[in-house]
Parts: sequence; C-alpha cells; structure tokens
Amino acid sequence: PIKYLKQLFSPCHRTRMLANVHVARGCPLKRVGSSSLTPHDSLHRRVPRTRCVQTRTVHIGHIERSVVDKPEERKRGSKWSIPAECIALIYPTAMSIGALQLGLTNTASLALLSFPALMFLVITPIVDFLTGPIKQHPAMQPVKPMGPGSPAYFASRILPALYIPLHITASLMVYWASSAAPLALAGCPWVLPLLMVSMGFCATVGKGAGHELIHSRHAVHRAIGDLYFLWTWHGSYARSHHHHHRYVGTPLDHSSAKQGEPFLHFWPRYVLGSWAIAWQDEVQEARGRWKQKQRRAHCAGKLGTNDAASARSEGQQQQQQQQEEMMRSDAFDVGAEVLPAASRGTDQAPLAALIPWGQVTGTAAQMGITAMVYLLFGPAAVQVHIGAAFLSLTMQSVADYALHYGLKRSRLPDGRYEPVTPYLSFNSGFKWENSTMHTVLYHSDHHMSAAKPYKDLGLTFKPPNPASGPSSTPAPSSGSEKPHVEEQPVCQSQAFRQAPVLLPNIPFFVILPIALLCPPLWFRMVDPFVESANHNQHKHAQEVLSKT
Repeated sequence: PIKYLKQLFSPCHRTRMLANVHVARGCPLKRVGSSSLTPHDSLHRRVPRTRCVQTRTVHIGHIERSVVDKPEERKRGSKWSIPAECIALIYPTAMSIGALQLGLTNTASLALLSFPALMFLVITPIVDFLTGPIKQHPAMQPVKPMGPGSPAYFASRILPALYIPLHITASLMVYWASSAAPLALAGCPWVLPLLMVSMGFCATVGKGAGHELIHSRHAVHRAIGDLYFLWTWHGSYARSHHHHHRYVGTPLDHSSAKQGEPFLHFWPRYVLGSWAIAWQDEVQEARGRWKQKQRRAHCAGKLGTNDAASARSEGQQQQQQQQEEMMRSDAFDVGAEVLPAASRGTDQAPLAALIPWGQVTGTAAQMGITAMVYLLFGPAAVQVHIGAAFLSLTMQSVADYALHYGLKRSRLPDGRYEPVTPYLSFNSGFKWENSTMHTVLYHSDHHMSAAKPYKDLGLTFKPPNPASGPSSTPAPSSGSEKPHVEEQPVCQSQAFRQAPVLLPNIPFFVILPIALLCPPLWFRMVDPFVESANHNQHKHAQEVLSKT
C-alpha cells in the first residue's frame, strides 16, 4: 500500500492522470512546443472549473486546451438502468393478457383490451402535462464508431426490434380470441370495434419502432422493420420514406403538407403518393440495372477493361443528372409527377426487366398474410386485422402531417433547393410520448442524421461555424508561470440553438386529434410557428451555403 500511494501522488502519475481526464472530457491535448513533457511540468496543477461564456485558448505548460461555450452534455451512465422506451412494450403485453381472458368477459379483460387506447389518448398526455416539457436535450454522438454489422450497433436498436415480435404475437392472440369466443362477441357487440381500436394504437406505437429499424444499416434490423410494415399493410413505406428524407420540404415530397392544407386533402395524397413513389423508384432502379447490364455486355464485347470502367462511371453520371432534373420539377401533386414517370419510355427495355419485384412480392405478402388470418381465425379476425392497419396508417399520416406542416425549402437561383436544416421539422419536448414512439418526435435531429440510433437524438443543434480568420498562436508558458488565457469573442451563430417545437406546452398526442378533427383551430394555432420556422430555415440555409 505504501508503494502504491507513492506512485499515486508522484508527479509523473498525476501528469498522466490529468492528461487522461482531459481526453475523456473531449478536450484534445495539442502539443505547442517542441520540448517533451517532464515530471516537473506544470500540467499537474489544478485548474479551477468555471462555466465558460466565451471561447478561450488555455496554455498550461506545453499543453493547449480550447474551451467552447455550450450547454451541459448528456453523459452515458456507468450503471445499468431500465430504458424509458420499455414503456412501449406495455401495449402488446396488455393486449396479449387481455386476449387470453376474453372468453371470460370479465372486467379485467376488457380493461386490458382497452388499455392501449387509454394509454395513448389519456394517460400519456396527462403524465406529460404534469411533468412538463424538456427544456434542453442536446444530441449525443456515439462513444466510439460502430460498424453496421457490429454487436454494439445491433444492441443500439434491440428494444425496437423486440417490439415487433411482441406485437405480432399479440395480434395472433387477439385474432384467436375473436374466433374462439363468438358468444362473447355476440353478447358485447362493441368488443370487436374495441379490438380494432386497441390493436390500431398498438400498431401506431409499433410504427415508431419499425421506423427506427428501417433506418438501420444492420440487415437484421431492416428485415424486421420490413416485416412489420408488411404486417400492417404499409409495405411501400420503407422505400417512400427514404424518398421523403431526400425531398423533404419540396414539392416532390408526399409527406410535406402545404400551409393551409387540411388533413382530409393531405391523406389521399400521402397514401397514394407513398405507393406510387415506391413503385416508381423500383421501376427506375430496374431500368438502371438493365441499362448497366447492357452497357457492360457492350463494353465486354467491343471495349477494353479501362473503357468499360469509364463507361460505367458515365452511366452513373447520367443517372445523377436525371435525379437533379427531377429535383427541379415544379409539380407539387405527386399523382401528376410520379405516375407518368413510371409509364415513360422504357428505352427498348423488355417489360420483364422493368417489373418492380420488391413491391410485387410485398403486395403478395400482404395479401397472403390477410388470407392466412382468414383461413386460421375467420372473418372477425380479418376485420380486426384490416381495421387496425387502417387506423395505424391514419395516425401515422396525421403524425407526418403535423411534423412537416407548412415547412418548405426555397428554390435557389441555380434551380436547386435549399439544404436540409433542422427547421424543416417540428419536434416535441415531452418525455413520455417520445419514449413511447422511440424518440421519433425529436424529428429535426433525425432528419439531419437519419442513421443515428434513437437514444442519441436530441432537441438542440449547433449551427455551422463562421469562417475563421487568421489567428496567432501565443508562446507557451513556462512551468512557473500561471496559465495564459487568450479571450476570443463568440459569434451569435456559434451558440447552441433549439429545434422548432410545435406548440411547446401541449403534448404531441393531444395535437394529433386537433389536426385531424378541427382544421380551423389547427391553422390558427400552428400558422405563427410555421412562419417563424420558415424564416429561420431560410436564414440557416444561407449560413450553410455561405460556409460551404
């Protein structure tokens, strides 16, 4: 022990420990002078920790440390704790237990079967009202880079992946209960609509989990997410949603509602546009693969290897030019822009080469699942299956309608649109509804980095830094001198900003019925936030363009 204490309080050990602390806090150590560190250096001196209001460069011995004004960052706890997102697992669990007791028609069974609807519409908004919104929730960066196939990357989305089999199991148990207890359904005619509504809200919560999975780069995650959207009769969502991320806030986006557009006008365009975009994208990909195959065959027969590679690069450039031309389109109506594009000239490609097999097999799988439910459980189960899918699709369309209502990107003089910024999405700062939906309501951060796991999303972001001018590096201080501090003023754009929040004092689960049922009240409440967000979007986009 005495030997250990001597090593612990030795100058060399304290120097190494302080250097490790600096690196752990995210403050890189930069060597200023050419001389090496010695045990007698002044690095082991204790520097008082104060809240920084400006950017400062601190020189301690031969070490330079930059301190930037920013809000307190979220720290990953060292102790294991139950994630708040586990609250979503209550929905399918309650339905499974209630379905087992449906034949008894007791009060407990009906309470469990109605629990998802009550939880979504009543309990969660009340809890969020009582706890209040989150004022500051900065985004996190991963502790270390995770490969798409690494176990850590798979574990980052284990909870959403766990929800999908639980929901499918609960659905099968509800279908079985609806066929095994016909007397209970006959005696209580409102039980079947109750099952539809409750399973619909379970599917709505599952859409948050499935949305998280289709953005993953892990093949298992994407397969589970695709299976879930096929189960809920929305197999075209994965492909159309990636289209939405690319064209958000433009006339080509079927998920961006115009200001003043009621939901009843938005819903058909959202549903039909999702289907049309998915089929169109696959047709274009099939045409591109056919052209590439023909080009390779032509190059292999008449050209050398280098010429074939150059031909492939030219084909990629042509495909990129076609996508840029699509971005310059003025049509806002998806039906007018997308459907004719799928029926344009095929460039003499055979019809079999242009079949979108992904969407064809997806539609066949959806019909096969419905036929299986009918054969195994009967017509009552099919009613629950289709009714729940319809309700979840409607709730998802309302959510997309509210999150992007009225937000748009302006067109630049060269024909392109402004870059994507956090001001193209509304957000919600309430904890429990975000935990229920796997933080999909931190929507701005999600659009800025779609592959980021849900645990790392936040409400605050840092704008682009202005171009820095030439700066002189002060001379390093000696070991006997006090640390030299050079004050540098911070520009206003360097401070952390908060993403736009839709009706900050009202939970998002309360906003959805307002947008669905009362358009005049919705327009009156939300239009001021839309105008402010569009102004900030244009201003922030100009900052990004000036930086680049």
